Amino acid sequence: MQRVLTTATLVGLLVATAAAFAITERLKLVKSPITGTHISAVFSPTCGCTRKRANISVRFRHRDVVTVSILDSKLKPLRTLVAGQSVPRGRSVFRWEGLTDFGDRAPEGTYRVEIHLERQHRTILFPDRIRLDTTAPQVIDATPNRTQFSPDGDHLADSVSIHYVLSEPAHVIVYANGQRVIRTHFHPTKGAVLWSGLVDGVPVPPGVVTLELGAVDLAGNVTPAAERTRVRVEIRYITLAN
Repeated sequence: MQRVLTTATLVGLLVATAAAFAITERLKLVKSPITGTHISAVFSPTCGCTRKRANISVRFRHRDVVTVSILDSKLKPLRTLVAGQSVPRGRSVFRWEGLTDFGDRAPEGTYRVEIHLERQHRTILFPDRIRLDTTAPQVIDATPNRTQFSPDGDHLADSVSIHYVLSEPAHVIVYANGQRVIRTHFHPTKGAVLWSGLVDGVPVPPGVVTLELGAVDLAGNVTPAAERTRVRVEIRYITLAN
């Protein structure tokens, strides 16, 4: 009798295992109900720029009723963006302004997005991380290669190169006499910028010029004017007698 029960148990386990395997394989063939996902990697609700909100753009294969939530780093619900909202087939965009469900600003950190589809009884947790960053970048160091230069076109000391170090990856911005003259295309933490003594394409008159270095990071935070690093250089033009 004991042998019969043992055999029956083993057969039952084998059948259950085979059924589970079949279900798993079938689910692999089922297309995801959501495609074409684009989630903001970083944003700053205090930047006052186009990156002041995080965008969650997804394409639904079928019409459904969804609940979209923001989860913290411990996967605990922080903010419900929509609850029980009907969405059509196609692309929908949801936006997070950086607040919690209590109306407080969420702290800096990384967050994730979860979407529950009622009709399909499925909940999808996206692997993409959203980084909330409200800290402005700082210029840790700015050193010119020379303090005097003469942009007269003789290819001798025609420009000044300023080597910089930033607190985080950001685009460097240089101001001359309060006007922006340089904004880098790339965002390394270390590098150098070259200024040829022009403001709006016009040569600056001889004299001492105060260059201010700031930066704008990937979230849109800008170094405040009072915290820019200042470098003083002198422009000199040499006139040769006939």
